[in-house]
Amino acid sequence: MFKKVVEEKSSNQNKEVKITDLRRATKIGPGPQSEEMIGETLVNDPPRAPILTSVNVNYDSVELSWSIESTDDSYASEQQASNSDIPEITGYFLYAKSSQSGEWKERQVDSQQNSYTFTNLLCGTQYQFYVIAYNNVGKGDPSQAIAVRTKGSGKIVKGSSLQSKLTIFL
Repeated sequence: MFKKVVEEKSSNQNKEVKITDLRRATKIGPGPQSEEMIGETLVNDPPRAPILTSVNVNYDSVELSWSIESTDDSYASEQQASNSDIPEITGYFLYAKSSQSGEWKERQVDSQQNSYTFTNLLCGTQYQFYVIAYNNVGKGDPSQAIAVRTKGSGKIVKGSSLQSKLTIFL
């Protein structure tokens, strides 16, 4: 079995080699016709991508919920999933943007949370959301982004001093 190897040039005589797509806690030995080399992968991995769902949608808020799958397809044929197969999670980064702003806003929550409510949203506006779990190794892959429209049809009264805050519910 061969893995992808990327050779990185360094300023001194030593060469660094980056081997990707390895399983955690794997020991690597010499390969065919090569100098002896010993390496070891990290004991932990970045977390898997969360599965994100919209739980509750209101006129000015959206509640999201997420979970992490407990099985890894690469291990499925070899062993049953256990807690040791799930990398420890330190926390989550949540991202949201409205169809009007186009700018992603970030929130951070601890690992004990598996839901979050975005508040002070505009009614009748479409928002996109995604979540990334992280741990001591780094950020995992992002969840699939979901699009949610808040209830109502937002109308802004032109010329009003409250133009950016006034929403009429129909």
